[in-house]
Formats: sequence, structure tokens, C-alpha cells
Amino acid sequence: MKLARCLLTAAAATAALQGMTSMPAQAANIFGTSGIQFDADTIVDFGFAFSNNQFRSTLYVAEQQGASTTRVATLFEETRRSNNETTPPNWLATCGAGGAVANCSSQFTFRAGVLYTLELFSVALEEPVNGPRVPSMFSTSALNGGTQRVLFGSLGSAGEGVPFPDPGNFTSANPFAGIVALAFEDGAYRTEPEDFDFNDFYVFASATLAPARPVPTPSVMGGLMLVGAIAYFNHRRQIAQKQKI
Repeated sequence: MKLARCLLTAAAATAALQGMTSMPAQAANIFGTSGIQFDADTIVDFGFAFSNNQFRSTLYVAEQQGASTTRVATLFEETRRSNNETTPPNWLATCGAGGAVANCSSQFTFRAGVLYTLELFSVALEEPVNGPRVPSMFSTSALNGGTQRVLFGSLGSAGEGVPFPDPGNFTSANPFAGIVALAFEDGAYRTEPEDFDFNDFYVFASATLAPARPVPTPSVMGGLMLVGAIAYFNHRRQIAQKQKI
């Protein structure tokens, strides 16, 4: 009877696992200034276009828990502020051979129902005397004190230092429908006024559904039942050994 109970327990655990993998996610798709969240596991391919700021910046994916974040992946990292730092004010940074960013593409799987954000973290050679006004700029406006720092679906202002006229019209996009441009505002130095031109760091993104997570097969179920049986017999053997003493 105890053996049957162990086997039934293992089978029940397997059935519960199957149920968990097949349960529909409750979250809606979000890709914008209110956060990044999908109702199914989603692969997002990112492409680095270029940056045009005076900082050395890194773009992360971070999980968001309320007002706090945890970095979970690095998408693009500048090894220097521009391709050629000896010729300012040309702060152009590109990717690949000779560029300030080694990789031109990156990929991340966003798990269903998990709230994420993109974090642009910037440092300057002048720190701590004078560095970025705020080192981290998030794609989620709430994490910036309510200020929008990323355009979803636009390349920002064409002129350096020219404020982008209508950022509120670019607060979300559908990465499943095609390639989405993301334009970041880096926030400027502490000693300089912000220009909100949204042309400091550019990436592109597109999304596809991730392959379904594997469901335990009959062989896996049999393996779980075998584990239960082994545990039962080990327990019986320990009891028998104690009775002999």
C-alpha cells in the first residue's frame, strides 16, 4: 500500500507539473514606457544602430519588482565613448570591427508574465567631478520619476540638442509586427541642461514567440515513479536495519 502511495504521489507531481506548463498566462503584452511584459515566452532580437553621446554606455535588460530592478542580461556595451575619442565633438559609436561596441546584435528571452525594463547605464571620464545627471535611464518612465527617456517607434530629433516635439506619441510599439526603433535620452551632464533630443543611443527590436517549453514525456513520468519507488525501498531498508540492531 505504501509503495502504491509513493507511486501515486510521484504521478500526481508529474500531472501537476504538466498542468503548470499548460496554464495560460494572465499578463497582457506590454512593450513601452509602462514596462515590458509578454503573455508567453518571447524572444526579442535587438540590433545596435549607433550612439551619439559623450558617455560610455551599457544597455541592460532588467527585471522590475516595484520600484527596484535587477539586471539579468547585457545587450550592448561600449568599450569607449566613441569610435575615435581623439576627434570630439564627433561622438559617433558604431558596432563591429573598429566600433566602440563589439556585437551588433543580441537576443533575450522574456519569460511570460515577468515585468522587465531596459536600463541605459552611462559613465563619464570626468566622474566624480562631472558625470551623468542620472547614471541609469530606464525605458519604464515610472523608474525615471515619471519622465519619459525612450521613444518606441521613432529615431528622435534629427538635430543635436533640438528637443523632440512629441515624445508622448511614441510610448509603445508592437515588436511582433515588425522592427521597432528605440531611441534613448541619456540625460546630459550634471552641469548641463537636458535637451531631450532622444538621439543619444539607438537600438532596434523585433519579437517572436519562443518555442513551447517541453512537457514531461511518458518516459519522464516513468522516471519520477521510479524515483518514488527507490525512495520507498530505501526507507524500508533503513527501518529493517534499525530493527536488526
